[in-house]
Amino acid sequence: MDTSNVTRFYLETLSTAALIEIADYYGIDIPEHLNRQFIIGELLEAASDQEKGQSSEEELIETADIVKVEALPKTYNETKISIVMRNPVWCFVYWDYKTKEYEAFLKDPDFLGFSIVFMFLFGKNDDTPADTFEVPITKKDRARFVLMQHPGFYARAALVAKHREKKQQVLVESKLICLPGGLPDLSSKTINKTVSPILKLSGLPDILVSQYVKHRQSFS
Repeated sequence: MDTSNVTRFYLETLSTAALIEIADYYGIDIPEHLNRQFIIGELLEAASDQEKGQSSEEELIETADIVKVEALPKTYNETKISIVMRNPVWCFVYWDYKTKEYEAFLKDPDFLGFSIVFMFLFGKNDDTPADTFEVPITKKDRARFVLMQHPGFYARAALVAKHREKKQQVLVESKLICLPGGLPDLSSKTINKTVSPILKLSGLPDILVSQYVKHRQSFS
């Protein structure tokens, strides 16, 4: 009910039965043979309380709207790397460094830079990877999308540091993930092949076409 219309003048124009109906709306129990003026007084008080409650609620909403959200920190001061599959073909890899460790590398005159090494295994318990490839990164990079061309394999990523005349240093490795199996090879002929209804429903043909258009060099 619109409490702005509940005025003494308006209530005076109503019948006693109508006043009792409004009292029922506000949850006010009206005894029989109660004086009309008393009923009107109770209704005005109830309408006033409801209007104050609505104003308080609006103030809370307005206050919530202007609450400032603090920006996420640029670093969590942790040397860590993680992989997430964005779709059946691409993965998203992101990493970070402990601040002191990172600064120490940059000050080392023999330090050459960082890179991400991907390792692919036939089985999740294999010690030796079946294949590897390296993704160069800059000192400021913290994330990268990477094309995965080994469907059905297990994969992990390692964040490594390179030094002059030294073996590369593995700083941290990601958890092992399983790449989706049953994906077609990436080639210029792939985008014209007929796929099963399930793969078509998954949107894979559209992904492959987009991949071919934007990253044709990754196709054999």
